[in-house]
Amino acid sequence: MEAVAKHDFTATAPDELSFTRGTKLKILNTEEDKNWYKAELNRQEGFIPSNYIELNYPSYVG
Repeated sequence: MEAVAKHDFTATAPDELSFTRGTKLKILNTEEDKNWYKAELNRQEGFIPSNYIELNYPSYVG
């Protein structure tokens, strides 16, 4: 699943990812914590705040 950043975010812990508004992120896990998602950006994995992104759900044409 992909997401687009709605706001800039600066990591404050080693397990978080920094990103800027408009950045596309690969979402790896949304199940562990509803406030923090596991994501990948530039081959690095870390947590991002869920309220800073907009999820892009894949659309299916049938």
